[in-house]
Amino acid sequence: MSEIIVSVTNASEPEEERRARAHAKRERQVQRWAHEVLPSLLRPYLRLLHESASLRTIDRRSAALLSCTCSGGSRRLTLERYITDLETIELRICGCLGAAPQLIARGLFPCAPQAPTLAVDISLLQFTRALFVRLPPNTTSFCETLEAFLEARNYKLKSRESMRRRFGNALLWYSNLSNNVDRFVRDRIEIERSRLIEAAAVQDTIANERLGLRDTATSSDPSAPAGETCNTRGRASEYLRARCPLCFGSEYVHQKDGIPDVIVCLDACFTQKRRKGKAGMRDPPRAHPDTVFVPEADVRTMESFVEQTRRGDDQGVPAPTESHDRVEGGLKLPNSVLDGCNESFTAADERRQKASTQFFADTGLMAMLCRHDRVLWLVNMTSAGEKQHYALVLVRRLFDHLPSHVTIGLLYDIACQLHRSIVKWDFLGSLASRLMYALSVFHAFGHQWPCQLVYHPRKCVGFGLSDGEGCERFWSSIQRLIPSLRVSGYHQRLFVIDTQVKHLDVMSLRKLGQWLSRKWYRCHDRLSTAQREVQDSGFSSDELRAEWRLQIEAQTKPAPKQSRNRGAKTIEAILALQKSQASYDETIRGLEERLLGDLEARAKRSRIVAAIMHKRTALGVNERSQLSRLTKNKFLQVRMNARALKQRIRDRLRQRKFELDRFERSYRNTTNKHKLSNHVESAVKRREPGILKLAKAYNALCKQMSTMVQQRKAPRFAVAPDPIQSNGLFKLDVDDDIWQDVGLEDDDFGASASDPDESAVPRWLGDEAVRSAIKAQLMLDRCLEEKDRLSVERYTMQKWMQEEWRSLEAAIASAAEDPNLLFQLNIRRSELCRLCATWQHHVRAIPSAHPISASWGPSEYELNEAALYEISEGNSLEGCIPYI
Repeated sequence: MSEIIVSVTNASEPEEERRARAHAKRERQVQRWAHEVLPSLLRPYLRLLHESASLRTIDRRSAALLSCTCSGGSRRLTLERYITDLETIELRICGCLGAAPQLIARGLFPCAPQAPTLAVDISLLQFTRALFVRLPPNTTSFCETLEAFLEARNYKLKSRESMRRRFGNALLWYSNLSNNVDRFVRDRIEIERSRLIEAAAVQDTIANERLGLRDTATSSDPSAPAGETCNTRGRASEYLRARCPLCFGSEYVHQKDGIPDVIVCLDACFTQKRRKGKAGMRDPPRAHPDTVFVPEADVRTMESFVEQTRRGDDQGVPAPTESHDRVEGGLKLPNSVLDGCNESFTAADERRQKASTQFFADTGLMAMLCRHDRVLWLVNMTSAGEKQHYALVLVRRLFDHLPSHVTIGLLYDIACQLHRSIVKWDFLGSLASRLMYALSVFHAFGHQWPCQLVYHPRKCVGFGLSDGEGCERFWSSIQRLIPSLRVSGYHQRLFVIDTQVKHLDVMSLRKLGQWLSRKWYRCHDRLSTAQREVQDSGFSSDELRAEWRLQIEAQTKPAPKQSRNRGAKTIEAILALQKSQASYDETIRGLEERLLGDLEARAKRSRIVAAIMHKRTALGVNERSQLSRLTKNKFLQVRMNARALKQRIRDRLRQRKFELDRFERSYRNTTNKHKLSNHVESAVKRREPGILKLAKAYNALCKQMSTMVQQRKAPRFAVAPDPIQSNGLFKLDVDDDIWQDVGLEDDDFGASASDPDESAVPRWLGDEAVRSAIKAQLMLDRCLEEKDRLSVERYTMQKWMQEEWRSLEAAIASAAEDPNLLFQLNIRRSELCRLCATWQHHVRAIPSAHPISASWGPSEYELNEAALYEISEGNSLEGCIPYI
């Protein structure tokens, strides 16, 4: 027994050394693949694709061994061809002729850079790549199935799991080679694009000089980062142009005041976590050539900047108190509302729970997407919660890739809190003036009603019908990656996510025409309905917009602290002030008898009289006898109870909405989560009777207050709140009555007595027709904004296509002496033509926002041929192979 213990103890240190040696070996192999083998295989792989017509006609017998004059040995290795057979081949390997080029010439890919023991058919690797972007990427299960399949056909493998690592290695590095080839071809196109842009800039300069004009469009944009500078001031970086053709595909023509030029959304996801490794070491570094991840160093720099800024600003600053509620400079809401949003939203949203850094090295992802659901950047999160520096580094990076005059509309589930921090600590400096904020639609109901008035995208100017939920759809599309990436290496995890993003870009690009068409017709339907409702209301748009501004002003102003006995306290204050008035009256009479005009006493007395009149007006009473009775006024008590009850209903509805969202998400998942779905659904259903009971009790209080108003038992100008309609209660739409506090606010009794003309109840508060018309007018304004933006995007789409076609044609002309590269460019030309035919078919009914030539790039004959090809393939112009 002692010998066993000693042997185990002595083996602990060599085990660590063995892991370190294995890690070093993997790093050397990665470096050899990345810097030696893959660059040497780029041209041979292009030649293979050309000679085999994209791997359709590979003749492995005619691909003889490459000639070599030096002496070298031979090596036998296993060949895996498709899924049905294995065979053993013999290669001659020497100092000038490695195994990898010989295998590539045969349509195979090695599992190791120098001395491979397994070569996999490239067609099988292509099939596996296509499979793993549509199913959870699981090399272990795939190889175990493959081993069992081959063993059933009497192909004997040397050891168990002998294929998993070798096949996985071949798949990984073939993916890198394929990505490098795509990047190489696109770089050649980018070279020609730059030449065309420079030539156009020179021509513009010459034309301006002839006209005596100053050249303002040919210098580089100083706001663009190194390596991504724009060739003209009005263009986004080439990185962004590749990310979304509709958002960044042409020069920017500034929109109307208050309308952002670009709309993006932000969100974080804590389900995309990665566990800590046993040894605490990361896998060898390797990156996707088209990675969308913000560099880790940039994230750390922003984190350090935010912490230092807050630490320096917080020193000596007293904590705010509720009695100092006010609207800070640069903000639109008082502190009490922003504090309420922060507390209620965090408590209601279960997806914002912190991830444990004890077990997870990477706790989640934060994404920035454009309004077409195309990923712009991702940030790998390592903190326990959703810290603001992640959002700030994404926003700053977007500004760095845009011209200096472009404005950004940001949709974020806690946009009010981000806006507050940026204003308070000046995180973005002068860039903050180019940023507009709005809440994502789904998360808006978790915020306070005044916050929704200001930040809801259907209520604030500039966001049209954008919903800001693109990130949620992106998280749903990559949820299949959660199990496998939970236990992967750091760089492997980023590489797999980048690969999935690339696949989603391919799928999204072909559907952008459909997206524009669908949005256009939906916008047109909503616009017609809103116009009809506004016309039927009998009010003009100017009147309704004016009433809406008054409502925002009234419902977003700082309010004193709310309490259940506020009415009683106000009455007591009036009685106390009346006693003070009587005392000053006595003093004034005494002074008048002595012929002493004490002006100070008269001024104090006047101020007290004004305060009494103001508070009397707020209560709607005029007699001292009524003040004494109102100390226990029944209407005030009922109103306070109704307010508290309505807040409870809101909280319960928010909680139900988040629970139901979890059910809807799990409903879209695989069947192994069916039990969880049933549990969540039953839990939600059990809570519905309780919410309905609260609504019934609230409606009873509303009826009671309405009766008091009719019987004139309520204070003057009092308004009874509207009851809650049970049908549609659980939808939580943006304009539902559950958010309205008509008749429940302290100022709903009327305005100040100092302004008698405003003592009546405002129309936005007391007139149901005006309130309904305001909703229709808001929808009408958003639809008009959406219509204008869609027209701009249709114009940008055509401009992007025209430039891509010219650049591709120039690249084809310059590659006339390189047949292998020319083959790839011609493939892209065919794909781009089919994409153009599809786009043109879908957006033909959408007018362009600016004058533009009728041509999209390809000739009419080419477009007709592409359209006929799509129809013959049964696509009906609904989809095509996208141009990358």
